[in-house]
Amino acid sequence: MKVLHLAYLHRKNDIRIVQKECTSLVQSGYEVFYATADNGEISKEDAMYGIKFIPLRGTNDSLLVNYFINKNLRQEYIDIIERVQPQIVHIHEYGISYLVKYIKKRYKNIKVIYDVHEDNVNVSYEQDVKKYGNTMATLLVWLRAFKEHQACRYADVVIAATPHIEELLSKYCKMIETIKNYPIINSTYMNRGGAKKKKIV
Repeated sequence: MKVLHLAYLHRKNDIRIVQKECTSLVQSGYEVFYATADNGEISKEDAMYGIKFIPLRGTNDSLLVNYFINKNLRQEYIDIIERVQPQIVHIHEYGISYLVKYIKKRYKNIKVIYDVHEDNVNVSYEQDVKKYGNTMATLLVWLRAFKEHQACRYADVVIAATPHIEELLSKYCKMIETIKNYPIINSTYMNRGGAKKKKIV
């Protein structure tokens, strides 16, 4: 079974996406793909896990891309889905949460998981939002909440990083589960940077 993880700003070695979720799926026998805008080199540690990385070509660092549908970027995600032909698509960012509804409407046979890493609904104005002025910041935060709720309504499963997030979004979801950011106990990643792996008793 093929699982396609979609992100935008998350890096190729993201701890939650790659080092935990993707590697766990590979170890369980799934064929795992991960598309993100990080075009950096793939480390030997990442490559050994068998995750197939797909770098996004048409990226844009503007914050507004994360709130308003970029048709070129959306088409690139769709092209990736057409090429990979996954049974499951796992979306990791509210900035591309519009893809949840789009995929569910277009591909009846694909299950979509929406992974909520942060409390995007009640987050205070971030510094990068404030620079657009109070009116635009208010609009962007409202749009953020609207898109989050819409994604939750259409997703087959929503994964929350904390019980707090699960409580906030549970009324919008068909099914929601909390998967906390647990520590990595038995992994090659623990040896990065010269750190020694401790024996767990």
